[in-house]
Amino acid sequence: MFTILMILMKSSGRSQAVNTPLKIKVHFDESGDGLTKNEKKEIQQIIDSHGKESAVILKKLPDSVIIEVQIIDRDLQTVDGVSGWTTEHLPTGKIVALISEVYPGGALQAAKEGMKTFIFHEFHHLTRGWSIHQNEFAQGIDNAVINEGLAVVFAEDYTGIRHEANAYSDEAEQWVEEILQLPKDANYNHWVSGKHPDGRTYIGYRAGNYVIREAMQKSGKSILELSNLSPAEIYELAGFKNE
Repeated sequence: MFTILMILMKSSGRSQAVNTPLKIKVHFDESGDGLTKNEKKEIQQIIDSHGKESAVILKKLPDSVIIEVQIIDRDLQTVDGVSGWTTEHLPTGKIVALISEVYPGGALQAAKEGMKTFIFHEFHHLTRGWSIHQNEFAQGIDNAVINEGLAVVFAEDYTGIRHEANAYSDEAEQWVEEILQLPKDANYNHWVSGKHPDGRTYIGYRAGNYVIREAMQKSGKSILELSNLSPAEIYELAGFKNE
């Protein structure tokens, strides 16, 4: 394990007291043993910079965040080489970051190009309580769509980076209506994070992006204002009934 990083910063509307530092610890598991010391240091610095930037914007972040970095040999070019998930949000935020070593230029290049949107996306999940082991929301693809959509839009709007994997088409409204009719135990991989049997991919992310954009346009609210609302309230602002 290789661990460092403390981000010292002023709280800007966060739940912490003014001048309370946000602590970020970065761990490389054994999959990162192929990286040089300098590569690890640079990846840590990248996480440091993006964590600092996103934490200035977001409220309700925990006092500290642990990011476990895993180097994988999977192609992640659709998200610029970095993916992962949030596992816990209280009292310490815990995030798993997957960095592709087969990305053009290797793991370090993937971190340079893909880490910013990943950090912004996952830090947003921390503020919402959308985490695997401490999920603050009821089971259902409808809730997943809103929470993933909020994180997608937040990352897109504040980084200026958009991924085709999150883009929606003219069919998005129909997809949302379809999702709102699903049973609460519908397959998450099929409807949100993977490939549907009919060939559609990342439906939840794409549909979520659409719902959030519609809610913003129709209500005039910002992404940060929407982030304080419940899924039902956001669906209503976007023109959908979620009963």
